[in-house]
Amino acid sequence: MEKHCLHELFEKSASPILVMVEDKIVDCNASAIKLFHFKNKQNIINKHPSELSPKYQPDGRLSYEKANEILATAIDIGSHNFEWLYMRADRKTFTAEVSLSVILENNHHTILVILNDITTRKKIENDKLQTEKKLDAIINHRFQLTELLDRDGRLIIANKNAYDMVDGEPSELTGKYLWQLPHWSHSKKLQLEIKDAVQEVKKGKSINFETTHMDKKGDIIYIFFSLTPVHDDNVDLEYILSEGKDITEEQYAEMKLVASERNYREIFNSTSEAIFIHDANTGKIVDVNQTTLKMFGYENQEFLQLNIGDISSRRQQFTQEEALKKVKKTVEEGPQLFEWFAQRKNGECFWIEVSLSNTTIGGKGHVLAVIRNIDQRKKMEEEKKKFEILSVTDGLTGVANRRRFDEVLLHEYNRHSRSEEPLSVILLDLDYFKLFNDNYGHVNGDKCLQKVAGVIAGCILRPADLAARYGGEEFACILPETNNKGAVQIAEKIRQSIFNLAIPHKESLVADVVTVSLGVVTVYNTIFESNAVSSEQVYKIVEQADNLLYKSKSSGRNRVEFAVLGDSKRTTNIFAKLIWQESFNCGHKLIDEQHQNLFFIANELLEAILTEQPTPKIATIISSLLNHTKQHFQDEEKFLDEINYPDIKHHINVHEELLLKGKELSRKFKANTTSTGEIFQFLAIDVIKEHMLAEDSEFFPFMENSYGAVFIEMNP
Repeated sequence: MEKHCLHELFEKSASPILVMVEDKIVDCNASAIKLFHFKNKQNIINKHPSELSPKYQPDGRLSYEKANEILATAIDIGSHNFEWLYMRADRKTFTAEVSLSVILENNHHTILVILNDITTRKKIENDKLQTEKKLDAIINHRFQLTELLDRDGRLIIANKNAYDMVDGEPSELTGKYLWQLPHWSHSKKLQLEIKDAVQEVKKGKSINFETTHMDKKGDIIYIFFSLTPVHDDNVDLEYILSEGKDITEEQYAEMKLVASERNYREIFNSTSEAIFIHDANTGKIVDVNQTTLKMFGYENQEFLQLNIGDISSRRQQFTQEEALKKVKKTVEEGPQLFEWFAQRKNGECFWIEVSLSNTTIGGKGHVLAVIRNIDQRKKMEEEKKKFEILSVTDGLTGVANRRRFDEVLLHEYNRHSRSEEPLSVILLDLDYFKLFNDNYGHVNGDKCLQKVAGVIAGCILRPADLAARYGGEEFACILPETNNKGAVQIAEKIRQSIFNLAIPHKESLVADVVTVSLGVVTVYNTIFESNAVSSEQVYKIVEQADNLLYKSKSSGRNRVEFAVLGDSKRTTNIFAKLIWQESFNCGHKLIDEQHQNLFFIANELLEAILTEQPTPKIATIISSLLNHTKQHFQDEEKFLDEINYPDIKHHINVHEELLLKGKELSRKFKANTTSTGEIFQFLAIDVIKEHMLAEDSEFFPFMENSYGAVFIEMNP
């Protein structure tokens, strides 16, 4: 019964809720389905969060990688809150506030994901901005006082503005009734009105009205005043919230705005925030305030002759073209908030935060840009990043330190447990290094360690690989997705390269130069029973590498010893062949022939990858596959144009993205900076499953046949 009630609450909750196990969505409620504009749960279940997101997040990071990082953080600390850019079924994006709560159940992490779509909130803010007067669209100067009263109307606490207004000390005012406070003393009638208003609030009513207020100088100002009841959990009155907003200048400004552009200019230029006004159609700067001129170092007439590119750093994405895209996006989609690397007249570059919104001035559409200088904040963030880098970097050698090594090894082992790709670790030690220090001195010893570290770092080229100083004269390497053969080759390369440095070491009992001994261990499959692997467990891998290092030393030094943990025959070769089904035919002879040909070349590539054929041979097959894919895409686009397929523009964009990704993977493969796993992911999933057997099926309602499911024959 309890589970049934909980399920009812889950399903009927107004908040969109997803339930995940590890990194896959296993359930969702009706609100979530509605939020993503899907028809049923099946469109969401079994998906990774990145599959409900655009490819990249606003910070430029891949959604897949960033989602995994956030999930790992949530699992580590039990919960996490953040903002995320999602994509609905119609491919339109929206931003949501996300709350993650993690429960460990049956050795699996169940993650409750509660979403709050903040798109509506932003739209409301934009609608309000568009309907306000010209002055409200430019500036919002407010005097705000806030006072918290007890249920009888006695002051408990107030904000600084309230105390400053009457020039009173908190101890003098606390405990007085609201109507007895100095700022109401100028009118007995007003005091009675405030007292009556408090009585009405005690009955549960909220009171709002415009009135007058006396500040510490004795000046009377106009304020918008409100009294709001605050109830406890039992709906009993607990506090009264008193708030006042200075509307004196606002009211006068609104009246004068209609009659006098001069007053508008005075207010416009008095704000502390830099403001641009752009033509909504051309993006041209049509007006700026004095704060803007001071911030960028220009005179008014000079500035109005500039385009956005002239005040941008023009580095990477900070160009005139990119800025105009932002303006256009504001006109088409609504308010935009982003960071920009700007440039002053003197050439100095600095960071700003830009808020763009639509407004109407004089009956014409404009884009309002409010600028905030965030250069100091960015510098602090940069310093923080530098500190974080230093905290995981060995100060002497510049490679990763022991702390970083432990973090990466635990992360890579958990990833290895999911992917079942091999994971290799190298542990190495300088031979007779104590004798080196005794003979040559510790200064030369440090220089020796620096040179050795440079050689090690130079021998591992992939971004995922890690070189670290493990301690003293001991170094370590982590090689994800590297089998024992590849790891031993790298270890031997390190050994030989250090030997070739020819650093003199006449006290060594091995050679006349500095040498190293190395232990290499390669892990295949999961070697620990528990799903939640601890750093203590993973340390057993290091212990095995250390045993091999000891064996290397006891066997004569200046050598490599290696071992394998787990069954290497169980890894890789999981997918052996992509199977073409007759149900995949669409009825168009050329398209079907090309699809079958791509299957044939894909299988040829898979076989070459899984049998570890030489890199030039695999590169040739990849090149052939890309050429055939390009020709197929051209023929398919021609066909879609002939049948007037309504979504042809999107289809062409997908083709272009796939070709670009394929070319990049081909380049990286030739440079040995990508793994065969990425090649397989792109081939079997991106091109065949997601595009040929999913995207292509969207134009099949125009034809008689349709696709079935992709079949992948698996080795027993």
